[in-house]
Amino acid sequence: MNRGSTLNGARVGDTRDVQSRGFLAAGINTILNYLLEHNFHSTTPMSAKVLKCPSVKDFKSIVFFLFRQLDRNYPEFGDKFDEEIITMFKHLGYPTPISKSNITSAGTPHAWPHLVAALTWLIELLSYDEAVASEVTRTEESDEASDKYLNNYLCESYQLFLAGEDDDHADLESQFQKGFEDRNKMVED
Repeated sequence: MNRGSTLNGARVGDTRDVQSRGFLAAGINTILNYLLEHNFHSTTPMSAKVLKCPSVKDFKSIVFFLFRQLDRNYPEFGDKFDEEIITMFKHLGYPTPISKSNITSAGTPHAWPHLVAALTWLIELLSYDEAVASEVTRTEESDEASDKYLNNYLCESYQLFLAGEDDDHADLESQFQKGFEDRNKMVED
């Protein structure tokens, strides 16, 4: 995705065709799926129909929910929630400026496509963050299992050394090497 840039000091706008029906429908679908998968609850039951023309209150609750996905301790919006939203998107690196008028008229035909673009970008960011966190967890579990495997080998090897059973050490080393090769194969697969 294009991250945006400046050209001769002027900010380049969103390169996606945010006004197209296809983009809007795909964006609404992405938002709805993410909200449903992550147990979004609001006073208005969320549906594609609601997301075609949401109220400012619906938009505000969606954005707050997404910000809470980034930071569980994100505080409730204050009176100037539009400025908070703009600041947060800037802080996150959203490449296209969001106007206050778009936020205060969230469900209107001229504003909503731009906000859908911002929300889908935020959802992509959250999805990427979840994928990375999942991979880190799997890697940590794999590293922990590898460490445990190595420690077991070292303990058994040292016990054989202390008992003077050097002949049995060759068998233990062979088993360790085969087990390590099996684990490497499993990781590669």
